[in-house]
Amino acid sequence: ERRKRGGVQVAGVAARPVQVDLSASDTSKEGDIKWGWVGIQGARTEMEDAIVLRVNVLNNFTYAAVFDGHAGFASAK
Repeated sequence: ERRKRGGVQVAGVAARPVQVDLSASDTSKEGDIKWGWVGIQGARTEMEDAIVLRVNVLNNFTYAAVFDGHAGFASAK
């Protein structure tokens, strides 16, 4: 891993910090909770991660999870 111009370069792929505008259309607000998400796909042919968000289930309980699919998309299901 080498640092390069404010980002990180690993195995020939450069990554730089990403700022997400939480006022964008992929955000929402429920009570005092505000959330947003972004998916960035690198050099692989498909997105292997999965995001689950369930709002106001089981007496106003909100469930959020990110499943990392290191072993392929099926492992994140």
